[in-house]
Amino acid sequence: MATLKGRAASAFRGIHYLKFAATVDQAGVPNVVPLLSARSVDPETIAFVRFMVWKTARNFEANRKITFACTGPWGRAYLAKGEFMEWQTQGPLIEQFENEALYRYNAYTGANMIGVVKVREVMSFPGGGIAGPMLKSLAARLAGKAGPAENGGPMPVQVVEKWGRPLAAKFIAMVDEQGDPLAFPMMGLTAPDAGTLLFPLPRDMAHPLNRLVEGARVAASVFTLEPVAYQVKGIFGGEVQREKKAFGVIKVNEVYTAAPPVPGRRIYPPEIG
Repeated sequence: MATLKGRAASAFRGIHYLKFAATVDQAGVPNVVPLLSARSVDPETIAFVRFMVWKTARNFEANRKITFACTGPWGRAYLAKGEFMEWQTQGPLIEQFENEALYRYNAYTGANMIGVVKVREVMSFPGGGIAGPMLKSLAARLAGKAGPAENGGPMPVQVVEKWGRPLAAKFIAMVDEQGDPLAFPMMGLTAPDAGTLLFPLPRDMAHPLNRLVEGARVAASVFTLEPVAYQVKGIFGGEVQREKKAFGVIKVNEVYTAAPPVPGRRIYPPEIG
């Protein structure tokens, strides 16, 4: 069993670091959503409040794989692969979360059910911190000549606009060769049109995102300070070269809300009924 230690432990222990969680369904489609409550409670365990994680919870019925990702200290991205163990409705973890200001006396976001995950692998990647997000976002926007959504694609204009915000939290998810979901902070994600996302490919050729093949299932999520969050799903459309830089292409085919009042509602294609 892997352990969280050093800077990775600080990242997953700190409530001020944004965390996202990636899971995968039985069809191999990744899911990635903000999971702000997630934090390490000991060197081998991450716990989170079951709030706004309906698809994540359903994916546990297909398999129990989950990967938490966060932007941590010193500008690095930390990933913790794990296995979902159980939901707890009483005991020390419930008491610990209920004593926090965010959950105390709050019926809407109350900590009445806690998910427990055992960590089995910890990974670290450069470039996941907040340093330089404006430049990365600007580079991606220039590469894709981002502008208003006018092509009738699946993303409504308010979703396209969120990808253009340089200070929004943006994460991308994939499934690796072992079938494990992975999530990475990707501040440079942007939407050049209503059907496409672009992201700067990592310089490290060993990075998992550089092993994506055309047609692979991917997902991406954006979280803003309002707070508003959206998730899109699609396929990897290969690599394009713009301004002597390599960008990955995501061809979007599904769009979801990822925040209240109806987290997980599919915007496109529209849900029936």
